[in-house]
Amino acid sequence: MKNKIAILFVFVMLILTAGCAQRPSGSKEIFSEDYNYPVEVCGITLESAPKRVVVLSPSLAEIISDMGFSDTLVGRSKECDYPETVSQLTATGSVLLPDIDEITKLKPDLLLVQTQPSDSISKLFKEKNIPVIVVPAARRFEELQTVYTNIGKIFSGDKTGLSKGIAHMKALSDALKSITEATAPFSAEKPVVAVYITDSFGHAATGDTVLHHLITSAGAVNAAGSGKEWIADKDMLSKADVVFCPDQLTENIKVMANLANSPAIKNGRVYGIQAAAMERQSQRMIDAVKVMAQKMYPDAIAATTGQPSQTSMR
Repeated sequence: MKNKIAILFVFVMLILTAGCAQRPSGSKEIFSEDYNYPVEVCGITLESAPKRVVVLSPSLAEIISDMGFSDTLVGRSKECDYPETVSQLTATGSVLLPDIDEITKLKPDLLLVQTQPSDSISKLFKEKNIPVIVVPAARRFEELQTVYTNIGKIFSGDKTGLSKGIAHMKALSDALKSITEATAPFSAEKPVVAVYITDSFGHAATGDTVLHHLITSAGAVNAAGSGKEWIADKDMLSKADVVFCPDQLTENIKVMANLANSPAIKNGRVYGIQAAAMERQSQRMIDAVKVMAQKMYPDAIAATTGQPSQTSMR
């Protein structure tokens, strides 16, 4: 009997030992609150979710808010003015010239930017022991997936953050597709050639930009689609039936030489649009696309008016 008990004891111990041997390294975190951490984002490793964040990019501020992480924000650059929960935060200088002293007072455990700070500013952040993560803006629409998943990983860790990022990108893509589908019957019958001019120098949203996707999502043919790096020649612009631009530029656009012979100028179809909605890579891009679609195909956009402009995925 004793021998049977001893054999049984040894057998149980072998099973337990084998189970421990098969447990992955770092398994302690699997059962902890932060099992998604540590996580590496844009070359920086985070051991846990940040709790006090200063953001110096308007686009990132909006994406963070869209994804439900705004309660971690304690400071912003003066350019970060939307939504209201962000605009009420302490301003800490500008994107290019952040106020290091004001940022230090906020005691952030993370600072988020979209462009690499200058060497001198980076050195000051390092001296103040303020970690900085640079989340670059997307150059093409497809690259937005990376921006959203990076933000998700920063605030929710590896697996959960990845899932949140994918979900928010899908919500954005689906909303834009619904507008495209609504305009499709009208654009098939009579295509509209449109262009978005970004500044008084005549830079246009070319085919290698995120804005190109917004223009085509609204059901238009992008007049500057074959251009690159925001450069469109006179021949391209002369084909534009409609010109979109930031609100404050409409009068300048009407007298721009490269557009003088376009149907858009001849027919008075130059429309101002809120630049922040068009150019910041957040859910507000849906609003900008709706405005463009409404100007080009007023009968079509009625099909999407019941759809929320900012999809909540929290």
